[in-house]
Amino acid sequence: MTLATITNPATPGDTTDVWTGLPFGVNPASISSPSGRTLPGTTLTYDPSNLTGTAAGQIGLGGFTRFNGAGGLFYIGDYQLFYNATRATGVYSGWYLQNTAGFPANAFDFANVSTNVTGSGFTLSGDLVPNSDSFFSLYGLTGTDMGNFSFTATAVPETSSALLGTLSMVGLLTRRRRTA
Repeated sequence: MTLATITNPATPGDTTDVWTGLPFGVNPASISSPSGRTLPGTTLTYDPSNLTGTAAGQIGLGGFTRFNGAGGLFYIGDYQLFYNATRATGVYSGWYLQNTAGFPANAFDFANVSTNVTGSGFTLSGDLVPNSDSFFSLYGLTGTDMGNFSFTATAVPETSSALLGTLSMVGLLTRRRRTA
């Protein structure tokens, strides 16, 4: 979908206040973006013997969450999933999602993270929690558990004789609505 279609209030979509099981597609390294969007590519590399010590690049996730409220339309998505060891402080794991939809900004850090590296990839799951540098901190939501995230990456051999593989990944974002 183009950005104009996504941000059009007349576009059909989920009108509930609770979203669960929202899949965000994993983008290849090079991707064409629909009008008005900048889909991030996937460039993640890592050594399976030391995932967080060697993770470099990003995982590009395509998809949106749109909120219609009294303040108007608000949307986030087309995320970049990163690991940065300097963000691993307190409950935060160093894994975080950066929004690229409309404006680049940190959206969620991951807390209570569980990772499992196998010979064919890795899994990552945890809680989505805004950090103080997240745009959600403007709404007083720093440290609030906003939902869960799970992700599975598997190595897929290329059809050529090269020994390098590519990553085939599926991200799943679950958002829970918090009430005061």
